[in-house]
Amino acid sequence: MLFWLVYYFTLGNGVVLAYLVSAISPNMEAANAILPTYVVTLLFFAGWLIRRDDIPAYWSWYYYVDLMRYSFGALMINQWEDNDPMWAGGQTLLDAYDLKGVDKWAYLGYLLVFFFVFFLMALTAITKIDHSRR
Repeated sequence: MLFWLVYYFTLGNGVVLAYLVSAISPNMEAANAILPTYVVTLLFFAGWLIRRDDIPAYWSWYYYVDLMRYSFGALMINQWEDNDPMWAGGQTLLDAYDLKGVDKWAYLGYLLVFFFVFFLMALTAITKIDHSRR
């Protein structure tokens, strides 16, 4: 069940994020450049391409405001919490990704918080920003 909830919440975040970027962008070309650039940075700092220990100190804050981190973490915990295999260096898989003892339902709650934050930002942008030319 958690798998489908994470999938649904992540999909919802993507949709609301696309609305936000389209609302703040002056034209479609800018939106088509901004959204993929932002999403790629989320993928890099989510934890599976660059682990938290390998992120430079000046970028460590970005790890905590990355919605993909919470999707990845919840799914990793859901998959491996009952059968956590040994990983490189004698650590378990969840230890290697700093997910040991993390509540997967809390991560799902963080995804919901991201949804509401992006939704409110998109709503504000839609109502306050006017890109029309007179």
